[in-house]
Amino acid sequence: MHGELAQLITLAAHGSAWLAGRTGEQPPELESTNSTFQFVHEIRFELEGALLAKPVVAGEVAGWLQDVRSRGVTRLWLAIPDVGALVSDRKVSAFLEAASWFLVAMHHDRPSEAWRSTWTVGDREAPDRRIWDVAYRGRRTSKVDVPHVNPADAMDRLVAALEKAQTFASSQDLDDWAAVFGAALQLGQATDPIPPFHPDMFPPAAFGRSARHLLAMATRAYVFGGMGSWNDLAMPSPSATDEHQQVSAELQDAVLMSFVAAVNGSIDR
Repeated sequence: MHGELAQLITLAAHGSAWLAGRTGEQPPELESTNSTFQFVHEIRFELEGALLAKPVVAGEVAGWLQDVRSRGVTRLWLAIPDVGALVSDRKVSAFLEAASWFLVAMHHDRPSEAWRSTWTVGDREAPDRRIWDVAYRGRRTSKVDVPHVNPADAMDRLVAALEKAQTFASSQDLDDWAAVFGAALQLGQATDPIPPFHPDMFPPAAFGRSARHLLAMATRAYVFGGMGSWNDLAMPSPSATDEHQQVSAELQDAVLMSFVAAVNGSIDR
């Protein structure tokens, strides 16, 4: 699972649940409790163009959430441009750029805010392994397209992509990978679906089972990255290479579409 994307999902889910009044009066203090912050040393939120002596809006998640609520924000959305728009001849990205996904803080009667993160290494030798400094920078904008994906459509697409990937992996004797895709499919039948990585991305009892199924399955199916990942495999023939690229591209789109559908769905009240 991509750590930066996991943290965006966490902020959108926990933040939206709190804004909707689902998790108590005080905003969540995710830095000390949530697994997506376990390697973060410092975090800050800066709103571009803010009329402040200093551009820092907050130096912690709770302060930022209180700040956005004070400006009339009622929901945080996960945005991934072109999600679900499969381009059949593109290769799956080895390292998906963090700039390709961001948060949208939505207002009722004023421009929305697009928040993007930048991760930089601080102290590489930190004994607690908190080596990352994370900066979220927000920009007010009236031109932002927040994708809303039907969870049922996302599920259909994810299941189809996983089944295709599992069949292809088996045909290439990639049994370990076929088992990974099979495990992701099995999470779709789980009574209490829990992501195998960062199981605390969603707050308890704030999102329905369909959203939690999508989150768990997509997390298990996120097999993209650098050396040794699914998209790094070398195939034995040009035809197998072409099929592998196509299967991977369809799976990547289905996984990202599922994340958006899960995070941007309705919150149980």
